[in-house]
Amino acid sequence: MGIIGPSGVGKTVFLQLLAGLDLPKEGEICYFLSGEKGVNICQLGMESVLVRRQIAYVRQELALTYNALVKDLAAATLGIKGEPAIAAARKRAKELGIREQIVDAIHRLGDLPDSEVNEKLEKLGLTKEVIRDLFPIPPWSAIREIVIPTFEEFGLSREILERRSQELSGGEKVRVALALALLSGPKVLILDEVGGDIDPLTLRNIRNFLVSVNNQFNTTIIAASHQLNFIEELSHRILYLKEGQIVKIGAPKEVCQLYLDESKGI
Repeated sequence: MGIIGPSGVGKTVFLQLLAGLDLPKEGEICYFLSGEKGVNICQLGMESVLVRRQIAYVRQELALTYNALVKDLAAATLGIKGEPAIAAARKRAKELGIREQIVDAIHRLGDLPDSEVNEKLEKLGLTKEVIRDLFPIPPWSAIREIVIPTFEEFGLSREILERRSQELSGGEKVRVALALALLSGPKVLILDEVGGDIDPLTLRNIRNFLVSVNNQFNTTIIAASHQLNFIEELSHRILYLKEGQIVKIGAPKEVCQLYLDESKGI
């Protein structure tokens, strides 16, 4: 599913709601990932954690921690999104007497940039030690067999795992962010303008890989982009947002043409 629309129309807010990073003032956001029973991720608890573990979100600014080794970023991702990590966190929370709603609130911090994590923790009256206690970072030896093949699928060598985030080029940052998002095998991948500042060839390669991910693993991809060619080729359907309202959902070529026609003269 592609999301298009003018700047400032609310595409990022829409995607953050789908990812559970923002909560709506009213209504529900339900996922049906494990059968007929839907789970409303607006209600905090372990059911929501188990669903959100299967949702990966890549934001426009990529949010790769400054000066972090890439392999440490991979370990941190699996430490909060991996299935064993969730089971261990649930058990540890019971030992510490931490309510499921708090575990869910902490788990949602894993999709936020560092600049927002401290603010959220302060509102919860918690410290980063609680995150480390509930979601410890696994050792490299336990995850290397997951990380290396995923990175190689994106044309990322083992050498890049030893580099720091600020040493990556723009294209490498995008590919690393996508590889990190796919480490836990999500059923839903949400992308917010990930191809905005990369060259056409890299963008084409990323599009081809995302299509293969969708075809091979049946991963639902929801992507917002101003790159109409990219979004049209990637999507089976496109949703057009304008002034906070859904204008049309339909075939990619048809919806993109409508958007272009309505954008003339703006």
